Amino acid sequence: MKNFAASSKGTVTVYLIIIIAAVFAFTSVLIDFARIKLAEHESEDALKSGVRSALSAYDQQLKSYGLFASGLSPEREKQLVGEIAALNLSTGLNGEHSWRMADTRMQASSLRVDRIYSLADQIVFKRQILEQMKYRTPIDYVSRVVNKLRDSKDAAHAANEFAQLNERLEKLIGKRENLLEQAWKKSSKMMDYLHDASGRYRNQLNLLAGITEELRGTTKERLSGELRQLAGIIPGTPEQAAALQAQLIHISTLLRKYDDYDRLVVEVRRASGTELQQLTNWNSELNGKLDQAYSVDADISQEISNLKQQTKSSTGPQNAFEVFQHVEVLGISYFEKEKSGTAAVLSSFGRFAQMLTGDPLQLSDLRQSNEAFRIQAGQWQADSDQAMNLRRKRLAELKKQQEEQSKKAGEQMEKAKAQSMITACGKNDRSVYQQLTGDSGLYRYYMDRDYSTAWALPEPDPSSALQLSPEAYGSSAFQALSGLMDVMEQVRDEVFVNEYALEYFNYRTFSSHQNAGVNSVRTDPAIHSLQDQENEYVLYGLPSCEANQGAAYAEIYLLRLAVRTAEALSDPKKVAEGSPLLVFLTALADGSSKASGDMKVLLEGESVPFMNNWKATELDYKDYIRLFLLMHSKEKNKLSRIQALIHLNTGIDLADKATYIRVAVRSDVSLWFIPQVMSMVKMIGALDGSRGGNRYEFNQTIAGSY
Repeated sequence: MKNFAASSKGTVTVYLIIIIAAVFAFTSVLIDFARIKLAEHESEDALKSGVRSALSAYDQQLKSYGLFASGLSPEREKQLVGEIAALNLSTGLNGEHSWRMADTRMQASSLRVDRIYSLADQIVFKRQILEQMKYRTPIDYVSRVVNKLRDSKDAAHAANEFAQLNERLEKLIGKRENLLEQAWKKSSKMMDYLHDASGRYRNQLNLLAGITEELRGTTKERLSGELRQLAGIIPGTPEQAAALQAQLIHISTLLRKYDDYDRLVVEVRRASGTELQQLTNWNSELNGKLDQAYSVDADISQEISNLKQQTKSSTGPQNAFEVFQHVEVLGISYFEKEKSGTAAVLSSFGRFAQMLTGDPLQLSDLRQSNEAFRIQAGQWQADSDQAMNLRRKRLAELKKQQEEQSKKAGEQMEKAKAQSMITACGKNDRSVYQQLTGDSGLYRYYMDRDYSTAWALPEPDPSSALQLSPEAYGSSAFQALSGLMDVMEQVRDEVFVNEYALEYFNYRTFSSHQNAGVNSVRTDPAIHSLQDQENEYVLYGLPSCEANQGAAYAEIYLLRLAVRTAEALSDPKKVAEGSPLLVFLTALADGSSKASGDMKVLLEGESVPFMNNWKATELDYKDYIRLFLLMHSKEKNKLSRIQALIHLNTGIDLADKATYIRVAVRSDVSLWFIPQVMSMVKMIGALDGSRGGNRYEFNQTIAGSY
């Protein structure tokens, strides 16, 4: 025994056994590790097959709208995923008796199917619309129309600038004329006052002349001396006493005349000084009004000067802009003349007042001076009145013509307003709108379910613009036309959403296009709950058919009015009217009449040229709805209304229709060799599962979406 322990024979065999055991252990772990990875891969593929099968069972009704969402109930969907996944595992392919490298087994009780991201989510909803419309939208046609209309951008902006400049100039002209009227009233007040003062001074000077004549050949001192001498005489007889008394009375009367003269002179001098100060104050106020009027006149001149620079590069209605060159600019010479005229009269009165300060008074010169300022004041007032009356007459005639054209335009607007109330609505529309609108309606339901953006304000009702005055309505029409051109600066994803609405939902002239074979989608808008109005509802979201169709009519009329008025502004004959406002109102009356004719054609389903100088670009009712969908870019509102219409037409709650499913399950595979070693492998991070007896368990999560 001792010899055996000390012997070196057989050591190679021991080492070999140890090495073989280590290699066997490593190979066993490697085989089980490979089988686990194979099981994970099999489980993943099986779950993917289950998810694909579940997604293939999409809702057929929503498919007709180009939308994809699960058509199964949650229970049936979970069952289908489990069945398909189990069949695709190796244990389900060849039966229990076939040999399997990995006996992967899915634990059915752990299967969980989560349905998330429904079609009520506007981000998901929009993404599906974009995917669908990439292949359906006539984007070439849209681009062609949009690009063609872009050519009118300069003309539209120029027409809008004409309206805005006309509005600014009319305000300035009105302000200037009002200030000139106030200045004229101040001037007339001064001249009337001077005329009355001249008569008063003439009477006073005549009175002074009479006193002077009575006192001719006497002096106050001599009369006073005579009075003292007579007072010392004692008459001897009654006749002498009577004669003495008569002399005393005569001398006393003459002395009182001197007092009256002095008192009247003081009164005249004081009055002239007071009146000169009063007239000077009035003249300062008059000059202030004239300075304000000149400032406004300078603003008018600057506006016209700026216009000359702008029109050099403008492609707008050049003929219309020429009318602004005829706008009256008074210039500084006019205002200096007005100031100098009143100043000259005031200076003449000032000379008269200065002469009154002389001692003794030169009554003859004063009479001449008084008559001079009276004549000068009268002549200036006559000239001023004549100029103002001519100005008033011209303005009154212009105002009359403006009112006539405004009345014509207003009558056409009233016709358009009445026409907008004639709609193609059905008897049952009100009950349908009760489902769509209101606090508990479908629109509010889908607005509340979208958290991606904040609540957007509702669109304004375009028909309310028909309540404006013709001038204000015309200006708003040009603003709308200019705004449309700005919107078309770039074609965005919004175009796809808009075309989706136009393809899958009806509008007022849909029946005309349907008869022409325009619609080709699988859903039939002709049998929807709302007839000939769905796109109008998408646009405006008003609570009735009449309101939505009326709003569409009003907005199309507004745009046609702008186009037709812009065409009329290009007519050289209009420039002869002379007044920018009159030119504008004349063009507006002409444009409103032609716009009414265009509306009749459009409502019959026909098309009209967008502008007469572009005969090739014709737009119909649908095209205008297309443009307005582009203009009204409140996407949240628009998508919510589309969702509400789909819900209304199909009866399907889009919140229950998932577009994304996530499947999670726990699977296991048997361990052939040393199960305990797999726990050690997990500790080093090579595996994510856990050992359960002689089987290795792992979790698997797979997601899929449309």
